[in-house]
Amino acid sequence: MTTSGSISRRSRLAVSAIACAGILAAAIALSACGPGGPAGGGSGSEQHTGAPGAGSSGPVGPAGPDEPGASDPVLPWVPAGPASPGDPPQQSWYLLLRDADCAGLDAAVRDGSGAPLWSAAEAVCTAVAGGDAADWTEAQAQVTALQEASEPPADGCHAEAVYRMLQRAVEFHAQHPELQDIRTAPAQGTACKQELYGVQQQEPSGGSGSCDTRWFVLDARVLPTTVLTVDGADVSLTVGEREHLYFEMPAREPDEVSTIEARTAAGELVGTVTYQHLEDQCSPSGTDPTPTDPGEPEEPGEPTPTPTVP
Repeated sequence: MTTSGSISRRSRLAVSAIACAGILAAAIALSACGPGGPAGGGSGSEQHTGAPGAGSSGPVGPAGPDEPGASDPVLPWVPAGPASPGDPPQQSWYLLLRDADCAGLDAAVRDGSGAPLWSAAEAVCTAVAGGDAADWTEAQAQVTALQEASEPPADGCHAEAVYRMLQRAVEFHAQHPELQDIRTAPAQGTACKQELYGVQQQEPSGGSGSCDTRWFVLDARVLPTTVLTVDGADVSLTVGEREHLYFEMPAREPDEVSTIEARTAAGELVGTVTYQHLEDQCSPSGTDPTPTDPGEPEEPGEPTPTPTVP
């Protein structure tokens, strides 16, 4: 990783989403691809170095070689997810940590009664973001407790990536105790292997379907740079809440089958699934209803006489 940035406590180590997107194409080229199911964990293809290396970039690029701290070592942060709609809610905490939103992570962990792993992640996030000696003492104590626990602190590929980063951060501080505003860069690769499991008909927030198209969400662990095709034609992906990926697919006759294929930006096959179209929901029968013939208007009859009251 050749470029990176110094992150202050005030910014809470906020990693620019634009810059993160800039590394995704390189990241997915290193990830493993293949079919699989969303259950369980499994590690991805995370790679990291202790200092910047040639051919990669960090989340914040320095203005030039004379920038203060430009020669400081870089801490590899957590890599890109990705996640699927079937992942547990804690996956949204991973996004907060990935983006170094320490305050947001702290609030989420407190509201969600987070496990010790995520409490330690918040402590390390705060310490790395310009924390003082007391912050580092707290972070080191929580990471040590995880290491000494009788049960593994990580369950699933996202948690495993977090745990590895926490250990790296503590070791990094031990090697460079003089550094306060620590420069970070996302670890290369992905926390979880990219996989395509299926698709589900579902509209994103604010989306609106029509009789000609339908919205679907990918049941997959893929990055937003994924190239998706439906029946051989490229389709655009919309990033929704928790970075779930949505796309529109033309409506088909009931029982027709479409083939959906996902590839990385580098062209590597992630997976292929098929979808059997359901009955058109625009009308109960699946076709436009036929207007009812109102028939001939009735001829007006003789008026009914009004009874006379004596």
